[in-house]
Amino acid sequence: MTEGASLRVEIFDADLQRRPWGLDDFRLSDPDGYYYRFISHR
Repeated sequence: MTEGASLRVEIFDADLQRRPWGLDDFRLSDPDGYYYRFISHR
């Protein structure tokens, strides 16, 4: 990123979510439509 640039994202789940299938995750998307999902095993 260049100096003074900012990053805009949309947060789907504001908190870390515990999923019934055994994972914790956090989800967001950027203005270009890319979807990011950060996952952690318990």
